Amino acid sequence: RESSRSLPAPVSGEVQAPRTSRVKRAPSHLVEDMIDDRVADDLIKLKAIVRDVMRSDRDGWFVVPVDAQALGLQNYHEIIKKPMDLGTVMKKLEGKEYRSQEAVVDDVRLVFENAMAFNPASNGVHQVAKRLLGVFDAQVNKLASNRLAAKKRKAAASSKGGEKKSMKRRKSMKSMTDIFGSSDEEGRASDESSDEEGDKTSPRMGGKKKGAPARRNSKKKGGVEGGNDEVAYLRKQVELMREQLGMMRELTQSGIQSMVEMQQMQVAQISAPPSNSYKPKKQRANPDTKPLTYQEKRVLGQDINKLPPEMIEGVVKIIQESGAQFGEDSEELEIDIDKLDTPALRKLQKYVRRSLNKAKSQQALMTEEMY
Repeated sequence: RESSRSLPAPVSGEVQAPRTSRVKRAPSHLVEDMIDDRVADDLIKLKAIVRDVMRSDRDGWFVVPVDAQALGLQNYHEIIKKPMDLGTVMKKLEGKEYRSQEAVVDDVRLVFENAMAFNPASNGVHQVAKRLLGVFDAQVNKLASNRLAAKKRKAAASSKGGEKKSMKRRKSMKSMTDIFGSSDEEGRASDESSDEEGDKTSPRMGGKKKGAPARRNSKKKGGVEGGNDEVAYLRKQVELMREQLGMMRELTQSGIQSMVEMQQMQVAQISAPPSNSYKPKKQRANPDTKPLTYQEKRVLGQDINKLPPEMIEGVVKIIQESGAQFGEDSEELEIDIDKLDTPALRKLQKYVRRSLNKAKSQQALMTEEMY
């Protein structure tokens, strides 16, 4: 039956240009699945390390990008060609943008290297960057050593498994040789017995092998003597086993008696009244619940007046969260410290100290840049 399909068109002599191939990329939701499990695990651990380093940055110098225009640092981008900050690193980690552990480590180190390159060694920012870089490197080295130790343990476990398999293989081969060896001996014994019966019944061999019966009798005598030796050996073994059983009974009885005595001693110790030598440790008081002294309240009020205007919002937020009310004067903010409770005062004290330190550092940085 003829096919209904049309014949292919004849090939022309002209050479057609090849089609341009487009680069196929995996969808964004499948990129994470393409990463090796070990690399994904390392990225998760590095994310935790970066988070700890961000918490160690109490002044927040390395958490956000440097705003050179706001800080008046005209030559910042001339010195620092590739700015980087910890907030950007964490954002890239959460967005699954890193494909290797080395890329994360390079970016984090770039943050602190930029700070040390721009600020002199006597500057506080340079010193804090150097300290945080040491902390980060120590955590990364610890992660690498843990991975190497796990790799060695896995290799040792696999080698032990191979040794066990080889031992099982040797045991199985030995058992097989024992089975086939015993069957060969039985076959040889049956062949010898059949030869002896053939010597007895064959009339043609009657006058030629007169020494054969003598040899058979000698074999029978040797077999009887060998059997007596085996019986004597077995009796000795039975006697030794009886002696061992007697010794085991004596040891068991003595062990039971010692266990009973030990239990009696333990019961006596439990029933005895406790000694007065143990004294419970005193619990340390929580510093956040300790009331402020008059001197601390006075210093706190003075420090609040020293805060820059942009940092007063944090003070207002803490007071509002505590439930306290401000004064009725709309032009000036009045704060009655005596009306705030102890937790709010402690929280306010920490915020004011941290804000003053940050303001001093920024002022010192701007002063150095001006001179």
